[in-house]
Amino acid sequence: INYIENNEFDKIVYEKNVLNDKDIMDEEIILGFRKSEGINILDFKKKYNISIYDAYPNIKGMINNNLLIEKNGRLFINPKDFYLENSILVKIL
Repeated sequence: INYIENNEFDKIVYEKNVLNDKDIMDEEIILGFRKSEGINILDFKKKYNISIYDAYPNIKGMINNNLLIEKNGRLFINPKDFYLENSILVKIL
């Protein structure tokens, strides 16, 4: 929500953005991959009723290329490639 001061009327006007399901999943992907422990694969499926691999098909190729790691039910960016985080997220989304 962005608040804007309206000097003419001394009222506060705000803008509200409503996110659809895809936007909400995208936000979870962005925030989850910013954490070193990454995303819990099962929790994602339970929460959104879709596999993370079906929702974001590019993930499998990134695992094959070692940019992402799947371990102990979690998916995270390879620590040696963490500096590529933004590029990885662009490719996923």
